[in-house]
Amino acid sequence: MDKSNIQKMHLNGSGEGWIQATVNSASCGSIILPRADVYVGTPEYTFRVTRPDGYPVTNDEYGNLSFCPNTNYDIMVYHSSNYCPVYDLVWTVPSTWTTNYSSGYTISINTNEDPYNSISVDGKNCCNDDFNICMYFENSTTCDLYPTYSMIFSPNPSLSETIMTIVPNTESNFDETTVWDIEIYDSMRNLKSRISNLKGDRRTINTSGWNDGVYIVRARVKGKIVTGKLIVK
Repeated sequence: MDKSNIQKMHLNGSGEGWIQATVNSASCGSIILPRADVYVGTPEYTFRVTRPDGYPVTNDEYGNLSFCPNTNYDIMVYHSSNYCPVYDLVWTVPSTWTTNYSSGYTISINTNEDPYNSISVDGKNCCNDDFNICMYFENSTTCDLYPTYSMIFSPNPSLSETIMTIVPNTESNFDETTVWDIEIYDSMRNLKSRISNLKGDRRTINTSGWNDGVYIVRARVKGKIVTGKLIVK
């Protein structure tokens, strides 16, 4: 009977790494087993916050994240390891906010008239351990620096069609006479569709037959560029 040498390795700290074993056999010699990627320790979880157009939300002078009133934001659960995903996410959203949609690790909300508030999420990691993230947001004093409009898709992800709505983020006027255009690009930045001379604040997009993935939608409204991400499944 062949005998194998087994070595024990002790690791300190945390982070991503890999393990590869060599089995020494009397009849077959040394056999190197496939390398396995591992994560040692408990991953760190936090929120990454952006506007739907990709504009990042950064800390203010006091180190706090700040929100603007009547503004859409994407809040994503970020974890420090690709090998330890999270699941069974349950969001707790303030009653004064509107939930636009939630998909995967991300929830999209609108702050309405209450930017000073908090949001939390509960879930499980790959070790079946419970975790919780809670973050408080201040009322931003630089809201005039944000883009004039944002974009909402309902539903998102889209199975066959979705309704895209242009939402003013300030007191900008958007009425039935406003003319705007949209362009849709796939994940390789190839132009999928271009539609011009639209009126009204919304447009139905038929996604039947589209490949699964993330599409970038760009709208030009009153000389302003508005972008959003549409997920197709």
